[in-house]
Amino acid sequence: MRKRILAVADMVHPYIYRDTFPSGLEPLDLVLIAGDLPGYYIEFIATRCPCPVVFVHGNHGEEKVKDYLGNMVDPGGAINAHGKFIRAGDFSIVGWGGAPRYNERNDGGQYSGMEVKLGLAKLEWGLWLEKRKHSTPFDIFLTHAPPPGPHAGKDYAHRGCKEIGEFLARHQPALMVHGHVHAYEGKKVEYQTDFGSRIVNAYGYTLLELELPSAESTVQKNIRASSQSVFVASDKQVSTD
Repeated sequence: MRKRILAVADMVHPYIYRDTFPSGLEPLDLVLIAGDLPGYYIEFIATRCPCPVVFVHGNHGEEKVKDYLGNMVDPGGAINAHGKFIRAGDFSIVGWGGAPRYNERNDGGQYSGMEVKLGLAKLEWGLWLEKRKHSTPFDIFLTHAPPPGPHAGKDYAHRGCKEIGEFLARHQPALMVHGHVHAYEGKKVEYQTDFGSRIVNAYGYTLLELELPSAESTVQKNIRASSQSVFVASDKQVSTD
């Protein structure tokens, strides 16, 4: 199944924040918001798009909105994926917001290497169970900071996160979407890792398509895997007699 995704980050873009949005776009299956965007903008997108809208926070703490009691809450209509494994429509997503610590500010937008390592380790317990049911436990890794590599920034504040890169390599999802690194860096919008994951920088906005295996093909794959396991087990029994 080919799915259409809108990914946004770091900039309130005039093409998106307009009265007629999303006219001119083909129907979307998912919106991914990769951080450092104000809550009013996230709510605007969520009210205009009839598909799931999933976000993680950035390192500037802009994503909250004020409710009628004056409390700061997540933007309405959008799913906060930070530190979670979620299913949204046909997609399975792992999220991690914020950026590696680069100063002494303590507002939840920065983390140490140990904090991200422990946070993602907690997620892996649930992913282990998912992997028993699905050959690939999740389709999309949504973060604010990039992994080390071609999209890492040149300065310390925008460096790639080693722990995110290690998590990515262990699980090898089809797609990773991040923000944090701005267009003035002159980097390519996307690249592919050696193990086949597609890495997309969502700065501003980008439209992309993702091929998901159909439910039928996934079931057939699991049946074939089970049959092969039984055959191998019986073959081992014969060889030990």
